[in-house]
Amino acid sequence: MPTLHEKKIQETSVPVGYFVENLPITPSKRKRGQTFQTNPHRMAQATAYMSAKFESNSEGKDFKLCWKDKGGLTVGAEFVRFKEGVTKAQAIESTIVNWDKCERARVEKYNTELIIALARMRIVRFAREGTALPPYIPQELRVNNRTIKCNLISDEFEEHYNIIKAVHGGLKGRKIGRPNHMII
Repeated sequence: MPTLHEKKIQETSVPVGYFVENLPITPSKRKRGQTFQTNPHRMAQATAYMSAKFESNSEGKDFKLCWKDKGGLTVGAEFVRFKEGVTKAQAIESTIVNWDKCERARVEKYNTELIIALARMRIVRFAREGTALPPYIPQELRVNNRTIKCNLISDEFEEHYNIIKAVHGGLKGRKIGRPNHMII
């Protein structure tokens, strides 16, 4: 039977930024006495990847964005700048489109492989049983809700937009932002 492969960084992330300085060393390297960054993927000017994580089973079907290095380690936003000509909106859109395309392909591949595997097992069973009895498909060789539903960020994005819009309206009504505070 097929297995659903783990997502790779290219499937969840897009290279839309760069690091403005060498990233801090990881705690495990610090324990070994290393005091400076030697990983080329975590040095100044290395490519930074905007990454999406989608939790389709959570309330509100949450998606989160974060920055990662080429090795897939999470990086703080204070170390990242967008590449020349890339806006935050373009980066987020590119990340969501990439995530959705890759997720659709991953789920489609799994579902196709599942159906083919079950069909092959049916054929083998039919060849073994022969034609003496009418063909019968046992429960374990039926699809029976074993396919995976494709949950995409773009399918739920309007809900996220409406939530952010509602929060914006609430904050605007409180009058606590820039025009309403005094600096002494």
